[in-house]
Formats: sequence, structure tokens, C-alpha cells
Amino acid sequence: MKFSKFFIQTIALTSVASETIREAIIGRWELIDSDNVAEYIDNEKGGMMYTIFAKKMKPDVEYIKLAENSYLAKIYLSISPFPIKIPLRLDEEYKHKNPTDESVKSVPEVTQNEMEIILQTKGGSEGPVEQSLKIMDGKLIHRMKMLDKNITATRIYKRKNAKR
Repeated sequence: MKFSKFFIQTIALTSVASETIREAIIGRWELIDSDNVAEYIDNEKGGMMYTIFAKKMKPDVEYIKLAENSYLAKIYLSISPFPIKIPLRLDEEYKHKNPTDESVKSVPEVTQNEMEIILQTKGGSEGPVEQSLKIMDGKLIHRMKMLDKNITATRIYKRKNAKR
């Protein structure tokens, strides 16, 4: 009996570990921890109302796969009945609006082992930004760094519900 239980747990861990970021990110996530987000938001140069509310919010984020290499991030805020929608492409440079509603360009990279997404974004008033998305220990780690200002913030999410 112990062997069977061990074998099943090993299979379950192996299947989770072999899932790439492309599949693992899909679903809804709730914020459980953050670090240095207030300083980061202060330096985004958003409007006064954005800055005040963004620092108080504990957003949920949902990643939806639209097509091969194309995703939509929906950011849910308690003050709004409508989520903020931000596209995410993994195969080519793309233009989009950032959370402060500025037009920016992002260049994506999926690491060679397919366990992390790195975005290089330019064009916003905060200067060039590098973002990283990876899943560790079942948690989504979103790291954001303003490269010119050397300001890094991290948000950590746990899965809110079963994916897909």
C-alpha cells in the first residue's frame, strides 16, 4: 500500500513539474503577498487616482489562452466591475496599453526550459521595464523591475480555482 501511494504521489509531482509555463499560467490567481509594490506604483507616473487606488488594491489575475502563443491577462479589482485587459504574446514583439493606459511595446522571451516568461517593455513613462512570470511551489511569481530606476516589486499569487 505504501508503494502505491508513493508511486501515485511521484507521478503527480512529475506531471506538475513537467508542465511548462505556457500551460501552468492558465487560470485565475489571487494575490497572497507582495513586496515593494507601493514604491513601484509611485514611480509608474500614473495619475493621482490611479496611484491612490493601485496601492490599496489586491488584484486577482486571470490568464486565458486565446491561440497558440497568445494570451489575455484580466486583472480584477474590487472597485471595478470590469477587469483591466492586457494582451500577452509569447512569439513576437507587440504593442499594447500598460496599466496606466500608455502605449508600450513588449518583447517576450520564454526561457529555454519553458519555465519562465520574461517581458521587456518600453514606451511608458516609468522607463524600460522587465517583467518575469514563473510558477514555483504552485505559486505564480510576478516580478517587475524598472530598469532605469532600479526599482523591483514582486507579487505572489496562489491559484484561486481549478484551472481550465
